[in-house]
Amino acid sequence: MKRTITKALLIVANSWTVGLSKIHAQVSYQQSKLSPEVLLFTPNERGVGNSIAILGESGVLVVDASYSPSGAREIIRMISAETGLPIQYLLNTHWHDDHIWGNQSFREAFPDITILSHVETRRSIVEKAIPSLSATIVGLESSVKERDRMIASGEEGGQLLTEERRQFLAKRQQLFKSTLADFKKIEPTLPNLVFRDSLTLFLGKMEVRLLHLGQGHTVGDVVVHIPGAKVMILGDLITRPIPAGSVVPLEKQIATLKKVASIEADIWVSGHGEVMTDQTTLNEQIDLLESLQKVVQKAQEEKLSLDQCMAIVRDRALGSNFTKGDPRLIAAFERFFIRVTLEPLFTTKN
Repeated sequence: MKRTITKALLIVANSWTVGLSKIHAQVSYQQSKLSPEVLLFTPNERGVGNSIAILGESGVLVVDASYSPSGAREIIRMISAETGLPIQYLLNTHWHDDHIWGNQSFREAFPDITILSHVETRRSIVEKAIPSLSATIVGLESSVKERDRMIASGEEGGQLLTEERRQFLAKRQQLFKSTLADFKKIEPTLPNLVFRDSLTLFLGKMEVRLLHLGQGHTVGDVVVHIPGAKVMILGDLITRPIPAGSVVPLEKQIATLKKVASIEADIWVSGHGEVMTDQTTLNEQIDLLESLQKVVQKAQEEKLSLDQCMAIVRDRALGSNFTKGDPRLIAAFERFFIRVTLEPLFTTKN
């Protein structure tokens, strides 16, 4: 998802977490089996991407490396407990922080591992992710200092903290501090095998297809099709409960998702959130993008501003299938999908 980990944690801390019982002091993963050959590792934080292990006869392919070295080590530990097979391959579906910064732990554990990506993903890691890492660490340091100040003073934004809010901040501070320490140890580890259109791997007899179907969430998105298991792994082309914003032109996003929909599967794994057992969410996202495309075209013809276009989207409730009337999801949908997607298309605001 297009966020630095700082933004991702802030989203969870300030918008999507409800009640102290759901506050996490560290990122952990729940393991589930999608088929005999496919394991899913779901993080307890919405801002962190899913990871998947595909178990072949001869070795393991992991899809997406987690957000940090420690997160990756936890996934490696869980895979090792499941199988004695080596992890031969690691795929980065795209270049965003929460899918790549665990690469180094996989390389440390399996020195001969092949790290795979689309050629544009590797380029974006070099040109975007690595240069922004120091800024991410600075942002985390700033967040930690500000939370320490609020907890010590008992005030936030000039108002006294309630006891519940104070406990919330104190517990989340543990997560921020552990993430900061982890990020300071990151040694960027690049893919060492790249491709453009497709690459087919055989893990023994198991066929695994890595496909670049076009631009979507990023210019280099790769999906994984496991024909024998009828599983599709989509990266952040699909995220739940709300879609992730993208600066890729809408018509390209739509074309790519339609290609995804044309491939036969029984299970679709999103980059964030729950697994899908039908194409409802996929079709709803295509419909959303097509509706948004029409709104943008009309707004540009009428020379409207970004804010005016967003007001039209809001009035038409284009995201209602995703937000379900939840105020927190509505706010996240507008901020992290609509604004991110529309902002590059408009140069003036009211």
